[in-house]
Amino acid sequence: MPHFLMKGDNAPTGRVVVGSDLRHLPKTSVSLSIHQAEKNVSDGEGLYWTCDSTRELPIRLASEGYGAAKPRTLMECFSERVVSHPDLKALAYKKPGSSQWLAYSWQEYWDACCGFAKSLIAIGFAPRQCLSIMGWNAPPWLIAHFGGIFADGVPTGIYATNGPDATKYIIQHTQSAVAVVDTLEQVDKFNEVWKECPFLKYVVVYLEDVPAEVSRKSSDRIISWDAFMKLGGNVHDDELFFRMGKQTPGHCCSLIYTSGTTSFPKGVMVSHDNCVWTGYSGGAFLGLGPNDRIVSFLPLSHIAAQIIDIYGPLHFGTAVFFANPDALKGTLVDTLREARPTMFFAVPRVWEKIEEKMKAVGAATTGVKKAVAEWAKGVTRRSVKRVLLGGRDTAMGFTAANVLLGKAREAIGLDQCKVFYNGAAPIRISTVEYFMSLGMPICDAYGMSECTGPEVYAEPRHGAYKLGSIGRPMQGTELMIANPDGKGHGEICWRGRNVFMGYFKNPEATRSTVDANGFLHSGDLGYVDEDGFVFITGRIKELIITAGGENIPPVLIENVVKEELPFVSNCQLIGDQRRFLSILLCLRSEPDAEAQPTDTLPADTVQLLKKNGSKATTVSDARSCPVLHRLIAEGIQRANARAISRAQQIQKWRVLPTDFTQAGGELTPTMKLKRGVTAEKYCALVEEMYSTEEDAHPGGILASDVGGAQAKL
Repeated sequence: MPHFLMKGDNAPTGRVVVGSDLRHLPKTSVSLSIHQAEKNVSDGEGLYWTCDSTRELPIRLASEGYGAAKPRTLMECFSERVVSHPDLKALAYKKPGSSQWLAYSWQEYWDACCGFAKSLIAIGFAPRQCLSIMGWNAPPWLIAHFGGIFADGVPTGIYATNGPDATKYIIQHTQSAVAVVDTLEQVDKFNEVWKECPFLKYVVVYLEDVPAEVSRKSSDRIISWDAFMKLGGNVHDDELFFRMGKQTPGHCCSLIYTSGTTSFPKGVMVSHDNCVWTGYSGGAFLGLGPNDRIVSFLPLSHIAAQIIDIYGPLHFGTAVFFANPDALKGTLVDTLREARPTMFFAVPRVWEKIEEKMKAVGAATTGVKKAVAEWAKGVTRRSVKRVLLGGRDTAMGFTAANVLLGKAREAIGLDQCKVFYNGAAPIRISTVEYFMSLGMPICDAYGMSECTGPEVYAEPRHGAYKLGSIGRPMQGTELMIANPDGKGHGEICWRGRNVFMGYFKNPEATRSTVDANGFLHSGDLGYVDEDGFVFITGRIKELIITAGGENIPPVLIENVVKEELPFVSNCQLIGDQRRFLSILLCLRSEPDAEAQPTDTLPADTVQLLKKNGSKATTVSDARSCPVLHRLIAEGIQRANARAISRAQQIQKWRVLPTDFTQAGGELTPTMKLKRGVTAEKYCALVEEMYSTEEDAHPGGILASDVGGAQAKL
């Protein structure tokens, strides 16, 4: 039976408060895990936050429910898992170039983490010192992470795509004594780091052997994984266990560096309790257990991947299968087919890539087979909506349709998956509805590094799912809409045991994020409807204020445009201090071997253009194609019809020559748009749109590029 058909009572959610006067909110029921000195701290420092990774914070226990769970350290959780299921598969992986799956049991996983911790101790790694991990998802990433924690250290992940400057910043900011990387290519990023970071003792390489010449030139500071693991052979267990025992649930266990859309990233300090409590709460509502499987492919330096791939499995014994390093270049589905995950979490672009590939297969189908497939998808889409949104029975013919579509789910390795989640960015409604037609309702999960991952999520059952909403607050937390307007729209804030400790070495940023009542201010704007569902409307810092004084959230309008123009990949709304809104559009294109955009349009876009009389097959051709201009103009008209005011209607547009990418500097490692970078990069194009005195109108490209022809609304 599909998981969305499993009916049950509505689970309790977090408490919701809508209001701006914090003085009248009840204080959190706080049970201290340390002796808290009596003092009046007006800004919450020492009670709700700290910027010192050596300091312990009290655990804020609720009086009942999830928030009242006993605080524990990660070592306690890990050891309980080893005692209960020592031989159960914990981590499954393939060696580079091999097709054979190998595995660590929970006992072997624990032993390896202890071995890494002992090697750290052997090289003089001090308590509370930092280490950095940079590389593709693999067992050594997790082993180094927990090994650092076991040794009373503070590990931090660095995105594998970071350049030398961003890498050096984190190494310097944390003063990491050890860096763990996957390949020798990553080692090259440390050429400048060595000169300015004398505290960096070793760079450990885990996916490749280190040639003797490379090791010799570095004075043996560049070392292979196996060689490093041998360094701790003489460290006694008692010394390691002493370090483990010194730590409490309120101590910092890890740093998560934000992706940094406007400046260098901030180090988010999370405690043992943050990770233990959130990992348990997230896995419990998903119903995870020792028979479940997860595929690890999202960057482990991101909090979402850490909660799903690292901390959640500690509680429930879930097996983690590691995808190949080229997963996002096309091999992810191969891993999914072999691992058959029972829970799958992805970002919008991954869902969209799967959708594109499946649509391409469908487009090649003809005749009766195609008609039957369309019938099955229609019946399934209606059935999912009837069950999730209306609490009714499935549509007639659903059983037969579900059997037919089971083959499609099997083809992508998700036939045994119980729950499907999206996070990190909004997903198109059209993509959600497409997967609904396959019997795969995608739920949203919303959160941030500062709340150790999730805070709001939907569930695939009636009463806990609503299209367009990110879901309802997490159990054991309080969500507040601060400074609401007349419609109840305001800043989304929350507090609970998932809220971080503070920004490492950055009290100013911490004070502006965590208030004196312990509420984390997300910077996101939204509202809560009458059923308790949360809706995001934009970000405070991204608000566009037009020349007429209108406050406009760009993300909402950008999402509507992408819904109306499915051939658009990314876009950016322009209009701050301008007399009207315009938008920059990026067309979808086929990726190359490095997953970078090419000039080739995808098959569905080519088919759409051909159907409308165009022969364009490349982005370059499409940019000067009148047919594309007309389709865009029609789509923008539809988007404008959905605008809540005339001030929120788009008057001009331009199609860019290539898509936004991380390599191009427009996107962060978590695919967030760097609006300042794009505005500067395409400044001339933007100014051209606003320089003409004629009535506002959209134009696909510069008029001179098409002999003066421009589409008009």
